[in-house]
Amino acid sequence: MILPFVPNTIYCGDNLEVLKSFPQDAIDLCYIDPPFFSRRNHVDLAKGTSEIRGFHDTWNGEISNYIEFMRARVQEIHRVLKPNGTLYLHCDVSAVFHLKVMCDEVFGGDNFLNDIVWKRHSPSKNTDRNYGSIVDHVLYYAKGPEYTFNVQYIPMDESVFNIVEPKTGRKFRSQPLVVKGNQEGKMFDFGGHKYTIKKEKALKWTQETIDERLKKNPRLIYWTGSGEPRYKTYLDESKGIKLTSLWTDIKLITSTSSERLFYPTQKPQKFMERVISVSSSLGDIVLDAFSGSGTTLVAAKATGRQFVGIDISPTGCRLAASRLGYPTDKIIGHPRTALDFKAVPRFEFVNWVCWKMNATQKHELASLGIDAVCRHSLVPVLVKQDAPLVPVDLQSIERVLESRKDDRAKIGACVALDFDATIEPFLAQIKKDRGITINRYTIEDINRDKHLHDGISVITKLL
Repeated sequence: MILPFVPNTIYCGDNLEVLKSFPQDAIDLCYIDPPFFSRRNHVDLAKGTSEIRGFHDTWNGEISNYIEFMRARVQEIHRVLKPNGTLYLHCDVSAVFHLKVMCDEVFGGDNFLNDIVWKRHSPSKNTDRNYGSIVDHVLYYAKGPEYTFNVQYIPMDESVFNIVEPKTGRKFRSQPLVVKGNQEGKMFDFGGHKYTIKKEKALKWTQETIDERLKKNPRLIYWTGSGEPRYKTYLDESKGIKLTSLWTDIKLITSTSSERLFYPTQKPQKFMERVISVSSSLGDIVLDAFSGSGTTLVAAKATGRQFVGIDISPTGCRLAASRLGYPTDKIIGHPRTALDFKAVPRFEFVNWVCWKMNATQKHELASLGIDAVCRHSLVPVLVKQDAPLVPVDLQSIERVLESRKDDRAKIGACVALDFDATIEPFLAQIKKDRGITINRYTIEDINRDKHLHDGISVITKLL
């Protein structure tokens, strides 16, 4: 497969094949949040549309299958990273130790930089027979020694700055100047205030440092009640605490989070902005090879970087595109033909139909042959993917339409990849005999908006 490599692009497809098409040394930073080897399938229903958003994470129960899947992709990520590039691999305890060994083999053990531990503030598997799991791991690797690293700080608790400078009103805290040492008897001059070092003590600063800093701020020294010198650090000058490998200040997206997009395992944008700020520079290219709902891409754009996103889910790619203001018809590899849609899970095909037809999914009506209902026209829609649609497939939706009293409501629609030759005469017959109209649509019909011209859908909106 030959694909153009263009920054600020979303690719839909198997990330291994897409990565193989990318040139070597093209990416500055790669973050991936792959399936965690949870050995279950993750599904969420989007509010308002009941669109299924999810992914499989089963692997036939074998960790070896999962690791080989990941190895092939990590090898390609290593190839496409620039010499100063870095990889962040997000995982949890289910496979972190296996992934660490595998990544050491690909990147080299010396290029392992750290294991970032994220306290998610939401325990899982919290039973009476085990500890609740409350952290994720992010394995951090460099391709080479000249990797990008921009020091970041997290804010300090303002209550730490608990002293107010009388003449300026500035809040500060005092830090020790006197430490253990052997400068006993040595005298220092703090702008006319003399101080003699006591037994087994020393001063952090030299006299030259004292003079230089007092010249900049004569109020810098804070004298304790016992006459010991300390220096002030001010709230309005504080950078905060240097970021470490333990991240406890970013909370998991929950059911009540304003960020929530009803996409399984969605990560907070603040989390991604931190990763990107540390390990890339303005204008750099950030890759997410399991981009899901597109949070990494959104964070890259927000921080002045370029993005490249890859995901196998057409639904995820469209969701990411909507967040970025990215034209969906520019998503490279997005299914467009009947042949394309044969290769995707059924829920992805139904999602696409509903997106194009501005319909809400109705999972509770599936037994009645209704997959969705168009929002404005209230027309019920049946979707068939696995085989040509035949008259018997329409029996349930026929009964639903026939039971309606309003003639206008006796209209339905069906979308399929292929139709049996008997469908056309059958639809003509039920319209003539029973006043039931069921419009049939192929993929080509939907792509050229025939449903809009027929009045089945009023408006197309990305959801």
